[in-house]
Amino acid sequence: MAITQAAGAFHEFRASRMLPGHSSRAAEARITNPLYAAAVEALTTGAGTGSAFEQRARQLLDGGTPPSAVSGLLVFAADARPDLQSKLRELADHVIASVDSDTLRGQEALAVLATSPLLSPLVNSTLLFRRANCRTGDMARLFAAVLASEPAVALSTFYEVLSHSWRDAMTLLEQAASELPDLVGADAMATIGSAIARGLEATSPDATLPTVVDGIWLTELAAITAPGHS
Repeated sequence: MAITQAAGAFHEFRASRMLPGHSSRAAEARITNPLYAAAVEALTTGAGTGSAFEQRARQLLDGGTPPSAVSGLLVFAADARPDLQSKLRELADHVIASVDSDTLRGQEALAVLATSPLLSPLVNSTLLFRRANCRTGDMARLFAAVLASEPAVALSTFYEVLSHSWRDAMTLLEQAASELPDLVGADAMATIGSAIARGLEATSPDATLPTVVDGIWLTELAAITAPGHS
């Protein structure tokens, strides 16, 4: 129920931002789950204040809520309310100070913060990425940020992951779908598709290329050219 209520409040918030004259009813949501209640408060708090939301976020962290959950709350708020940037960065600093970056629990919380363009400058994404090693979930969260800041590190790691797990490598690519065209060029998908096709053909017992791999039509992927392709 809390998820449904929070989702409804979010849609009300979006409508109020997109539709002139629409009066948001997000503040009317009555949610008992403290995490989802905080998410709604992030949407309804006044710009430059953030008092109710800030208090709730600090209570969550100090009250034993997993730090990664609080990080996720801040990432959500940063996306919805960039006007609260100063307050959100203060709260992110509070999360960072409260965790041990040498533990998996701490690294997960920091990795979540790194997914936000607004909050990622507060953490060392590259160091976290290296520490994540084979933990695909954390690596996937961090891949886009590291690809943008240190592409050589990201692509070297991608090659290592691809050498032992197609699934994990594709997970990394999925997380960087927006960043890849800027790095590789407008024809990024065709470049990647062509390279994958050549690799599969070279390793095939009969030197033939499969038509479909994991639901992906490789010939179509390799034929994509950016602008104008449909």
